[in-house]
Amino acid sequence: MPITFKVIPMGDYLLIESQGSPASFDEFRSYYLSYIKELDESGLRRVLVDSRKVDYAGLDYHDLIAFMDDILIKGRNLIGNRTAVLSGLSNKAHYSRLESLAVNRSFSFRWFTTMDSALEWLLRP
Repeated sequence: MPITFKVIPMGDYLLIESQGSPASFDEFRSYYLSYIKELDESGLRRVLVDSRKVDYAGLDYHDLIAFMDDILIKGRNLIGNRTAVLSGLSNKAHYSRLESLAVNRSFSFRWFTTMDSALEWLLRP
């Protein structure tokens, strides 16, 4: 099933509800560039990506590096933004690596397994 998402403005943050499984890195790239565009257009600085219904098993570590490089090359300034990702334990390896890559590039990015902990971190002053 292709990866799809729905964007829901929540006042102080943007909620991205995602589902499916990217068949390729190109599909994953199209997905994340689309929701980053939505974030830019909203003017909000905080985003919660709910990917509990997404399976990233087809992506590897090199895809995650390409993801971060894409963001930097396209001029996307995530510094000052805060991104919380909500996902199940099945994607733990994927998001642990992505969190490490993001932090090493000074992006405020955290992975969570519960909505309460994600929102607590995302909405703190």
